[in-house]
Amino acid sequence: MSETQTQCEYCRSHDFVNSRGEIICAQCGTIFERVYVQSTYSISETDTHKPSQYTDVGKRLDRINNLGSEIGYYRRMRSSVNAPKVATSDSKLNTKLYRLNKSSMTQTHIRTLSIFNRISAQLQITPSLKSRSLYLYWKYVGKLQKKKSHLPLIALCLLYAVRESKSPYKFSEIINSFKSNGHRVTNRNVLSLAMDLNINLSKANVRKSEDYIERITEKIAADDRVQKKLHMYDNMTPSRYRMLLMRVSYHLLSTLDTERRRGEQPFGFAVTIVYLADRGIRKFFRKSSLLTQRLTAEITGAKEFTIRDHFYKKRMMNHLENQFDKVSEIIRKFNPQLADGIEVIG
Repeated sequence: MSETQTQCEYCRSHDFVNSRGEIICAQCGTIFERVYVQSTYSISETDTHKPSQYTDVGKRLDRINNLGSEIGYYRRMRSSVNAPKVATSDSKLNTKLYRLNKSSMTQTHIRTLSIFNRISAQLQITPSLKSRSLYLYWKYVGKLQKKKSHLPLIALCLLYAVRESKSPYKFSEIINSFKSNGHRVTNRNVLSLAMDLNINLSKANVRKSEDYIERITEKIAADDRVQKKLHMYDNMTPSRYRMLLMRVSYHLLSTLDTERRRGEQPFGFAVTIVYLADRGIRKFFRKSSLLTQRLTAEITGAKEFTIRDHFYKKRMMNHLENQFDKVSEIIRKFNPQLADGIEVIG
């Protein structure tokens, strides 16, 4: 979200809410990200040099794809990092060179954070989540035993940051992303490392099904097989379908009490709710469903039998029938042009 943007591009609302460093549209729930990075540099009253930079060398939280310093960046006189022992007449530059020599940056950290950068791009995690994971990495890397791999540590830091922020990423998804890139990161060594470092993952926030809805609907709307079926709905674009699917899903979840959710895995239950929301949209428009249980499972990575069990054991169709009037109202308010000329089935 740009600093000059005051209107949501999806629902045209002007009402925004600031939550955990992210700007969220209060009307449709769209997230416009704004990240605030706190400097790691502290200025002491006894400092004799006034630095031209206020971050530790190589530890800028908003740049994890490299560990380069800012030496001579704003100066005409530059010095190569590969030759830090070269003396210069600039005392401030010599001070920076000394700090670089004393820095704990090693090739191990460079490789670890380079891999983490690729993993974060593959998972499409937010910059705020990257910064938090990197902060935890530098916090615990000094406590890591010698000859221990740094990759399980960065995976553990990412897992803790995900659970802390209630981000919609599963533990198995994080582990599989490292494995798919050819790295030996397993559930066992990550959990074992958490015990060694006394990191209690159970203290992290417990996620709800609502935390997964946005990411599930994004995957579904971006799938080619779903987009090919959208021609059945007049004026229905993938972005509109995603926002409509998300709104109906949130409403259906809000009407389910704790007793109905008890004993169910949050992610699998969220996938079932999104599938149910598509059934509600189909009934309103009197069109064929865009989603099947098999297609939903293939797109989201859930199990087909999990969706089937939730759908029938929880009597989801009965719940949709009870909420259909409200679902119809949500669809009409979302975009009246889509609902013009449609006679709602009672």
